[in-house]
Amino acid sequence: MQTTVAPTIRDLRSTDAASLAALAQLLGSAETVDQWRQRLRGANVAIGAEQDGRLLGYATGAVRTSFGLEPAGWVESFGVANAWRGRGLGRTLAAELFTRFRELGATHAYTLVAVHDRALAPFFRDVGFREEPLACLGTSV
Repeated sequence: MQTTVAPTIRDLRSTDAASLAALAQLLGSAETVDQWRQRLRGANVAIGAEQDGRLLGYATGAVRTSFGLEPAGWVESFGVANAWRGRGLGRTLAAELFTRFRELGATHAYTLVAVHDRALAPFFRDVGFREEPLACLGTSV
């Protein structure tokens, strides 16, 4: 009988940028290796789920204080390989991300999700995110 080892959650490094870009592209993103390197430099939390040397999921974010808010964790990227969805890996990544945010002084977390996102929006709601009394504003620069 073959046993399956659960994925390991570990810190991501700049050497993971190519794997992150490849997984993100499979999930519909156009992020490049260079963009991932830059994201990893700017994140104070960057974790990945790995099994047998293969990246299965990722979560990055930063704790920051802005706009008069208490220190808060901001989820900047989150993804789980399609084959691993519905198996608890996303919840494991989110729980570890929240733990890291708390260790850095955050008591709340925020993220931005496209209004019509049919995968990420329901997932984030399932792990506790709710509408906030903030408005997302944007402009061309």
